[in-house]
Amino acid sequence: MRTIYLILTVALLSSCSKKSTPEGDGDCTKYAIVPVSRIEHVSDSIKVYFHVMSGCGQFDKFIDKDSAGAHVVTVQAVYKGCICTMDIPERSASYKYKPTKPGTYFLTFRGEDGNDITETIDVK
Repeated sequence: MRTIYLILTVALLSSCSKKSTPEGDGDCTKYAIVPVSRIEHVSDSIKVYFHVMSGCGQFDKFIDKDSAGAHVVTVQAVYKGCICTMDIPERSASYKYKPTKPGTYFLTFRGEDGNDITETIDVK
């Protein structure tokens, strides 16, 4: 009889355990600033190329900041996944800069080791 009570108690306690979170629910997601390797003009936008540090890395967003007469653009990547390939792929994203006033604008894309890429845009 004791054995039956013990088995029922263990079964009851194990059924009341907290529900585990589903896989991929925010676990193993990281964000990082990555350097721009090169840029290229494509119609009305600029294609920005950058390297991520594993196969899980993808483009997340551009971070814009005005500093000392220049518009500084930084790329933020997102790494989703716990197990990733150990390569360093090059990814790209389109960047559109639409100033509100005519003039000459200097865009600075943050590159590796302080080697920033500066682009001049004339808006008429």
